[in-house]
Amino acid sequence: MRVPESVSFVWCLGEYACAHTLHRDLFDCAYREWRDCWRADAAAPALSLSPVDDGHYLLMDTRGLEDTEMGQFLDEEQARTVLMGGPFDRQPLAQWAIERKLAVALDDWCVPLAVADVEIRRRFEAPAAKAQLPVLSSV
Repeated sequence: MRVPESVSFVWCLGEYACAHTLHRDLFDCAYREWRDCWRADAAAPALSLSPVDDGHYLLMDTRGLEDTEMGQFLDEEQARTVLMGGPFDRQPLAQWAIERKLAVALDDWCVPLAVADVEIRRRFEAPAAKAQLPVLSSV
C-alpha cells in the first residue's frame, strides 16, 4: 500500500509496566484456567437450583468464583431470590444474594444468576402472579 506524501505518520514504540508484562506467569495461569472452562470435554460452569424436599433446595455452584460455596442448602425465600430476583424494594434478600455472587444489581433490580428446570420456575412464578392479580369487586 502506498501512502500519499501529504500524509505523515509517526510510529512510536513504548514500554510500560502492566500486569501482562510484570506478572506474565499469573496472567498465563489465569488465561489457561479461563480457556479450560470452555473445552468441549469440560462441564460448563453453572449455578443451578434443585429441590431437595418441600421448601428446601440445593444450590450447586461450579463457576469456581472466589469466596463462593460449591453447594449450599437454601430455604424457600432464598431459592426464590436466586431464581426470580425482582425490584430491590420488593426483594428483602436481594443484598444477601448479591453479596454471595448469586445475583447482580442492575437498575434497582436484583437480577438472579441461577438456573433451574421449568417446573421449579413455575412453582415460584405462580404465587407472584397471584399477588399481582387485580382485586375485582361486584358493582
